[in-house]
Amino acid sequence: MALILGWRFNPHRKYLLITLLCTLFVIIFTLAYVYPINDILIFKAGGDGSSEEIKSMVNHWILADRLRFAVGLVGYLFLSKAFRITSENIGKV
Repeated sequence: MALILGWRFNPHRKYLLITLLCTLFVIIFTLAYVYPINDILIFKAGGDGSSEEIKSMVNHWILADRLRFAVGLVGYLFLSKAFRITSENIGKV
């Protein structure tokens, strides 16, 4: 929504676009990769996997969660940067 509302402000546009792309990545990655692992590990108690398979899934989940957090943090930083651009600074950027 912020990208649509801020589209006419060129300095904001690139930061909001990066924020949108990061947010979309986080949502799609969570639904496609993290939640299926959660389903197996939490709701199915590891399923029929051996202890080594479960350990591997946990390690993949931790790595995926760190990646998801890092991309979300980048999006947040760019959103914060877009919000710091004031009307006085628009001509300077």
